[in-house]
Amino acid sequence: MTSSNKNLNGWRQSVGNQAQHAVELHNWALARRKDEAIELSIDFDFLKPASKSKKITRMTTRPDLDKLVRAVGDALTGIIYEDDSQVVLVRARKQYALATGATIEVVARGVKT
Repeated sequence: MTSSNKNLNGWRQSVGNQAQHAVELHNWALARRKDEAIELSIDFDFLKPASKSKKITRMTTRPDLDKLVRAVGDALTGIIYEDDSQVVLVRARKQYALATGATIEVVARGVKT
């Protein structure tokens, strides 16, 4: 699957770099066990164009939320978890904010035996 967005690869690399930095800073271990379930919570923040009415509070324009989530899942693969098939729950939203960026929370849930 490819994307027509020319900024996607650079953005995905940036997410991966930030994830790697967090792993090293907090001495986290990669969720290597395939039975370790991963839950993601992601908030994507975008600047509101000046041309948009103040009454508009929801971002209903591109980029597509599902493509943003997929890019994060791909970026975290091999850094936070072994494979993005381990992701079992995603909560995501895109919104207008004062600054652009993404806040990503990852929770690993080991399987009880």
